[in-house]
Amino acid sequence: MLTNPNRYLTTGSDERSLALKKEFSNLTVQAWQMATPMFDGSLPLIASKQVGPGEPFRFIMESLVDPNDAKFHKTGTTITGTNREFVEGTITSDQVIVTANETGIEDDTISDINYRMNLANSQVQTLKQRYEGYANRLHYSAALSAAVTKNGKTIHNGGNLVRNVAATVATRYPDSTTGADNFDTDAHILAETMTNNFVPESGRIMRITPYIARILRHRTSLFSRDFTSKNTLNSRVITEIAGFMVVVDPNIAALSSNFVDPDMSKYSIDCRVAGTNGQPVALCTAGVMEGKAPIGQAVRMGVTGSLDWETRTNTWFAKTQMFLGMDKMHVYTAGAIAVRTT
Repeated sequence: MLTNPNRYLTTGSDERSLALKKEFSNLTVQAWQMATPMFDGSLPLIASKQVGPGEPFRFIMESLVDPNDAKFHKTGTTITGTNREFVEGTITSDQVIVTANETGIEDDTISDINYRMNLANSQVQTLKQRYEGYANRLHYSAALSAAVTKNGKTIHNGGNLVRNVAATVATRYPDSTTGADNFDTDAHILAETMTNNFVPESGRIMRITPYIARILRHRTSLFSRDFTSKNTLNSRVITEIAGFMVVVDPNIAALSSNFVDPDMSKYSIDCRVAGTNGQPVALCTAGVMEGKAPIGQAVRMGVTGSLDWETRTNTWFAKTQMFLGMDKMHVYTAGAIAVRTT
């Protein structure tokens, strides 16, 4: 049956002349970007504590036990005690870190994009990404840390580092069997180093760059059922190497520059291959389940946001901020595999 509908959007031959020319959701969409597993806690590498006014995150490290402190005793002689040594560590808060945007009344009035709602999510992600970068730098810095002693007593043996001399990362780890074998060897050397420093073998985590994950396809024993059933070549899944649980983290690949923070020097570190410390290709940790994290975080104020109307300027002012600080903590739980030119 034919009908005669009123095509009220028609002008001339254009049946949609009076309709909106663009049809889309009022929510904006962003491409995939830097994840924040350390800051979010999905990788348990940061010990976080809420601190009050004027209070730092304070922790005490005790010297290691010396078996020679145990003495045989002869009846009738005086027993003398031995000394224990302690070192205080503190995690202090940084300055308040803020991200803000301002929008005008005209744009908000005529726009069909829910901009302010999307803006809040972007501001939170901005702050998280900033501190995720800081956490990764501190993780590498912890692995580079030296041993600490006091009055002849060892407090800890420092970080765990395997660093090779090569012109570039690709020189040490070419995309071949040689590169895969080299990394597998370095991972086992790092595992041995941590074991020799009495770091627990359970709960070890290794974060590697996507490049390292790619070249490891040449290491066939990683995918052989004679050795392990946890890795799958066809699915590009590597979950274990040298006893470490493996996580592919592109944030590690970002540690390739000379980072100079003008406000907080503790976050400054040279990660260039030709730089002071070399470029890491893997960052590792262990002992977190025993309460010893490589990084500490003092939180005074978590993520808070506000939206205020500025009547004199006819604008909305959106602000998100937080007040916390990070620093190295139990550095002996951290490890790294790196490449340096000298």
